[in-house]
Amino acid sequence: MLVRILLCGLWAGLWACNPTPPSTKSQADSSKLLEYADLFSNPDKIKKELDTQKMGAYEVYQLCKQRNFEFSITTRFVRAIYAEPNREYDRKHKLEWYLSRLPLVEFAQMLYYFKEPQHRSFMDVGSGNGDKLYTALCMGFDKSYGVEYEQKLHETAEKALKPMSDKGLTEISQGDATKLPDAYFQKADFLYMYCPLVLNKPEQAKLLHRILKNMRDNTMLYEAGFLYAKEFKKLNPIEVEDGYRGFLAVKREKGKYYFRIFVLGWTEFEVK
Repeated sequence: MLVRILLCGLWAGLWACNPTPPSTKSQADSSKLLEYADLFSNPDKIKKELDTQKMGAYEVYQLCKQRNFEFSITTRFVRAIYAEPNREYDRKHKLEWYLSRLPLVEFAQMLYYFKEPQHRSFMDVGSGNGDKLYTALCMGFDKSYGVEYEQKLHETAEKALKPMSDKGLTEISQGDATKLPDAYFQKADFLYMYCPLVLNKPEQAKLLHRILKNMRDNTMLYEAGFLYAKEFKKLNPIEVEDGYRGFLAVKREKGKYYFRIFVLGWTEFEVK
């Protein structure tokens, strides 16, 4: 938690977004929405205005892509789109899964910092309700892929993202990520996960190792909950303390691998 607090303070000071000039029509359509997004963090209030303007998930995605919003504004719109899906899930199911999720604004900060121009397709391994798949699209990715083990969460994602799936922008699967073929993980050039197998660290380490071995060049992986350094080092040596708790970023360039933790620079290492 301390690592995240420090990162948030560091990143907030370093990052800023220069919105692209909108057309006259889009400026007129979005002016009140931006007022709501600036003044209120309550997703229901923003959702009410979206409904008034008859804007759903796809229309909000188009607006975000056109305006290139600062990341905190984007996440407010995402939370508004997900207001009812989250409420519906809350009514019907327990929410232990929330405890292992990276907060949406921190996730968006991460994308701002790590996404590079060549990264066009995004994948969430353990995609939950799909809010991060949607956020990635709103922040510049052309397509997002997700795989989720829990059937109910998968159904929530399918329902919330149907407008995006109908347009070919999302591809969501339900199943066990450890049983997917290697080629599945090569669909995306930016992979994300938050320790989806937290209760089975040896299997989680094996999954990470297999994904890394099959990464294409110019691909990035970001593990937001690298809670299994000890287990991973048994498979592949890496210069990380066994008691480390934080993120692990890995990229592959020209056949070589580099990893990064916290504010340290990139360090080359071998994936065996």
